[in-house]
Amino acid sequence: AVVSTQSTGGWQESLFVSEQALIFIYLLASDNGPETEVLHIRDLKKLILTWAFIAYSYIGTEITYPISSFLNGESLDSFIRRCLFVSLHNSSLMLLLSQNRSYEASVYEGLLSYAQF
Repeated sequence: AVVSTQSTGGWQESLFVSEQALIFIYLLASDNGPETEVLHIRDLKKLILTWAFIAYSYIGTEITYPISSFLNGESLDSFIRRCLFVSLHNSSLMLLLSQNRSYEASVYEGLLSYAQF
């Protein structure tokens, strides 16, 4: 729903879901620490939307995106706090991913280990 909202709203001209975006989201999903424990499906959905927002913000083609499509009924304060926690927790890995091709390849290999052929 987020991708279609961004596209139809004119915020994203090209399709965001790409190999690069999936690698980035996988990186965020791989190591989030105890603050992001998933107890319910709604917690998982909140995390996925958080990872997507961070990915849009970090590697998207636009300067900013409307946050409302990522909130899914959650308070803005809670969402921003989680975004900050995940971003700060993963900032060194996010930078490494963008600067080091061998690290990017290792993250990609980790993602591919979940693929079923």
